[in-house]
Parts: sequence; structure tokens; C-alpha cells
Amino acid sequence: MKIVIAGNSNSGKTTLYNTLTGQNAHVGNWHGVTVDALICQTKIKGEKFEIIDLPGLNSFDSYTMEEKISVDYLKKGDYDVIINVIEATHFDTSLTLTKDLLSINKPIICVINMYEELVKRGGSICIDKLQDCGIKFLICNLTKRKEVEKIISVIKTLKIADSNIDFKYIYEQYNFGKIQFSKADNLLTNTLSSIFIFAITIGISFYVAFGKYGIGKFLSDLIIDSIDKLSNWVNALILSNGGSDFFARFISNGIINALGVVLGFLPPIIILNFVLIYLEQSGIISRFSFIFDNTLSKFGLNGRALFALIMGFGCTTIAVVTSNGLENKKVKNRLIMGLPFISCSAKVPVYLYICSRLLNNVSFLVILLIYLAGLILSLIVCYLNLKLTNERQVPMILELPTLRIKCLKSTLKPLINSVKQFIIKVCTIIVLISITIFLLSSISINFTYLTANEIDKSLLSIIGRAFSVLLKPIGVDNYKIGTALVAGMFAKEAVLSTIANLNITLNLTIASTLSLITFIAFYPPCLSCLVTMKREMGIINTICLFFFQLLTALFLSYFVYFLINNLLISVNIILLIVIILMVINLYKHRKKECIR
Repeated sequence: MKIVIAGNSNSGKTTLYNTLTGQNAHVGNWHGVTVDALICQTKIKGEKFEIIDLPGLNSFDSYTMEEKISVDYLKKGDYDVIINVIEATHFDTSLTLTKDLLSINKPIICVINMYEELVKRGGSICIDKLQDCGIKFLICNLTKRKEVEKIISVIKTLKIADSNIDFKYIYEQYNFGKIQFSKADNLLTNTLSSIFIFAITIGISFYVAFGKYGIGKFLSDLIIDSIDKLSNWVNALILSNGGSDFFARFISNGIINALGVVLGFLPPIIILNFVLIYLEQSGIISRFSFIFDNTLSKFGLNGRALFALIMGFGCTTIAVVTSNGLENKKVKNRLIMGLPFISCSAKVPVYLYICSRLLNNVSFLVILLIYLAGLILSLIVCYLNLKLTNERQVPMILELPTLRIKCLKSTLKPLINSVKQFIIKVCTIIVLISITIFLLSSISINFTYLTANEIDKSLLSIIGRAFSVLLKPIGVDNYKIGTALVAGMFAKEAVLSTIANLNITLNLTIASTLSLITFIAFYPPCLSCLVTMKREMGIINTICLFFFQLLTALFLSYFVYFLINNLLISVNIILLIVIILMVINLYKHRKKECIR
């Protein structure tokens, strides 16, 4: 039997899908989290079922791209039954979709979710009276397997509902209750307090993750030191038992060190992801979007883009996929063009590694500035695109979900899943890249084995030298660093594993260090992100964006190097720019006065 799960955004569709299938699909308190149909075959009480979770939609008069996906699938009719998931607190508004679903002439059951929240505010639904209306209604806690199995039992007895349903009678059985705004809601929907809370939340999160006395840095140092000792012990053990130098280096440097350095920075990534997931699950991010909508509209975006922008701090690929929730294709493409400039969490270990060796006392400040600069640059790219297209802005339609401050339980599940995916990525892609880098560094152009001291003759040195030419203007003339950045094109985690693999010593000036960090922050994203971008906006746009970002990263790194080495000239240039902007602003103001 093929079952389709449909419903409004945030109604609990994906929660039902996960409970039925045992999957870990992303459950979010946000419009547009499910941007493609989730399909899984499963067994329930010995019977085979195919479960399809569609993106949220409000009616068949589709507006967003995700709604169109759902409407097209539903109208095809290639399924047996529909489960219409309804959030109890939005029972009245969900009836519009229920009417549309009845027009398909398929058996349908309406499952009412989160009923306890309706009761808390004094509302109710007369479920007994609804059994006589012609549609099957069922109140259910979608997180509990036993209750969900009741839905499956009812489905087997369903018949196609009569199209002449009295929806006025159905609506009369619903008591809305009274909405009581909590103090938290009032704070988060106030402009000044919301901006203050947003800034404080991000600031504290970054310090806890990356600060000198933060728990993230403490745990990272502990893990890295432990793995370094393990690597040395394994290397000595292999050699003492008659193992070859090649095999000892392969295991200790090629695998253990390369993996260990990346895994060592897992604590800061966990902290950052926890904050992002909590903001999403609690509904706080939706309120921030409401507040920042007016500001983002000046850059050709809307409040919904805030979610994708913040997700960019975690993973650019996921942020690009999330942009599907935007209803306007031009706005979506504009956002995708800006997202790669936001520094993803995979680059964080690289920043921390470089800062810990050259800028240890200011590493937190440097990383915070990188993230702020990335966000600003992303918005500038969106603004330039807006001016080039001269597009008229479409107002945002946003339904604020219920605020759930106490949602740690629902936060931990996706957090564990994201950590698991990170570890799988490290243990597969990064291992393969590390092994490749090690072999390339141990083989000459004549395919003869090289020792650790002969790496300058390796195949890897040829690749590294070709790319490192671009970094010479900022005082980085070590070809190994160029090699590490090339490896980062496949996966950003590979930058650090390659640095560890090649045992790179960073002997750089402050100017070169900050310029190198600037280049790493803004050079093109990993291969998986480029493939995703190609799917969303075409290969031509993706190639153009790749080279634009590469040139931008080079220009900014050269500019930072120039500014630091020519401090006095830099101050004068900045003052001149400020004066020019003030004169232009004054001229515009006087021109307006003359027109009046």
C-alpha cells in the first residue's frame, strides 16, 4: 500500500514519517525544511507500505516551489490513501487544504497533531461529533509508535469520502481558545530586543565554541593531544616490529593524524550546530525572520532567507537545498549566489589550527570577524544582483509557529544525526582524500617511492606549486599549503587533514596569516556544494560563480595583505572613502531639497 502524507508546514508530517519508517529525516519548525518528497518502504506489523512525505502546502493554489512539488504529486494520483496531518492550533486554516484533498477522490484520514497545545490555551475539538461529518478524524501523538499504528489500522477500512461535506459543521466543532503571548514571544517580536537577543546568542555561542576559555577549545586541544600521542605510539610500534617506514608513515600520518586533526575540532562544530538546530526547532528563527524581513528586502531577499543564511554557518550544501523554500526563483538564485561567501563549519578547524599556532590570543575575535565579513559579503553579492536585475520585490508571507523554548529533546535527535553524518564523512571521504594525498606525496614523477625528506620531488609538489603561484603575492610560498587548498575543493575538512598529512610548518607573518585566512574563508565551496548549486541554477551560472568567488577571494586576500603592510596609507584610503560617501550623501540630500 502506498501512503501519502500531506499537510501544512510545521504540522508534523515529517515526525509521522520518521515514526512510521524509523528514519531520521530533518524535522524543522520552519516553512520549507522538507523541499522534496521523502520516500521510504517499510514494514508495519508484517505488511509492506511505501510512505511518501510531501513538502508542506496550504492549498492547491500553489505559491511556493515546494507547494508545487506537493500539488503535482497529489494530482498524479499514483498512491492509495492520503494522511492529512493537521496541527490542532491551526485546525481552521487547515480545512482549506482538506477541501482540496477531497477533490482528488482518494481515501483520506485527517490526523490531528499537537492537541495538548490547543488545550493549554483553552481550546478544544469535539472529535466525537466529527465522526459523523463524512471524513475520518483522529487525534494522535505522532511521536509515539503505538498511537501511529492506530492510523494504519484505520486506513485499511477507509473509503473515498463524499464530496458533499458540510465544512461549516466541522468548523463549529472547533474552539480556538485564547492566544496568550508569553514574555519570550513579546521579546522576540520586538525589533530592538530581538536584534539584541540575536547578537548576544551568536556572540556567546561563538565564544563557547571558539573562545580562549570556551569548552569547545578545551575539548579540541584534549582530543588533538591524545590523537597526536596515539599516532606517535603507533608509528613507533610498527617500526619496532620490523614494519617499513612507508607503512608506518601511511598509518600514523596518512590516516591517524589526518583523521585525528579533523575529529579534534568536532566539539566546536557540535556546539555551533546545537545552537542552529535549537533556534530552528524552538521557532525562534521564525521570529528573527519576521524582524529582519524589512532589512533583508533591501538586499533583494526576504525574511525566509535568514534561515538559509544561518544554515550556511553550518553547511553551505544544506543551505543551498533549504533555499528551495523561497517562492520566487530569482530571489532563490540570488540567495544561492550569496551563500558560498558565508563560512561553513567545515572551515572552522582550519581557522582554529592556523590561529592556534600564529594568532592564539585573538583566535575567537578572528573567527567572529570572518563570519561577520562572510555574512556582509553575501548580502553585498545579493544587493549587486538585485541592482543588475532591477526586480520588483514580492512581500513575504510568514506564519509564526508556536514558540517552544523547552525543545531540547527534539534538538538532540537532529544534532546526533548531523554529528553522525560528519563522522561518516570524515571516515570515508576524508580518509580517501588523505590516502590519495599521502600516496601522491610519496611517489615521484617516475613512480618511485620517496621518503619523508624527498616530498619536493613528488607528484603532489607539482599540483601544489601550480596553485601556490596565486598565493605568492600574500607571502605564502609553501607549495604544501597550495596543495591543501586544492584538496579542500573536494571537501573543506580535507584542508586540515592534508596539512597534518604533509606535516606543514606555518612560518608566516601576521599579514600573511590573516591574508591566508581571508582566502580560505572566501574561496569556492566543496564539490558537493557545487554539484547542488548546478542542480538548482544550472551549470553556466555555477561555473561563473565559481570563478567570481575565486577572484573575489584572491582580491580580498591581496587587499588585506596590502592594508596590514601599509597601515598609514590604508587609514588615509579609508578616510577618503568615508569623505566621498559623505559628499555623495550630502549631494543627494540637497538634490531632494531642490526638487521639493
